[in-house]
Amino acid sequence: MSLPMLVPGLGQALKILGVAGGASVVTRMHLYLIMEIALLFGKDIDDQARVPEMVAVVLASGIGAGTPFLVQALGMNPLWALPVGGLTYASVAKLIGESAIRYYSGEVADAIASVPV
Repeated sequence: MSLPMLVPGLGQALKILGVAGGASVVTRMHLYLIMEIALLFGKDIDDQARVPEMVAVVLASGIGAGTPFLVQALGMNPLWALPVGGLTYASVAKLIGESAIRYYSGEVADAIASVPV
């Protein structure tokens, strides 16, 4: 996804296509990840309760799509777009996966229930 950022002057259309295509693939991968984790914990993936969870995943996936542009905006060498984008996507995937496991296992609900009011 960050490849168009490597070649300065490649053309804005190619950059936008690369970002949109890469972001949609990664977002779909993250959505499959949380739905499989939900299934493992016995949740109904067709339930309306999954919609806000999927919206949160789409928003988190968008963070990774913007990092190559941040490299460009900061005036850094375009070669940094690849490692920065890759590390950001890896971090977002790990964060989404671990958060989904905690959420669907009930750890989040237990933590909220134990907070004194």
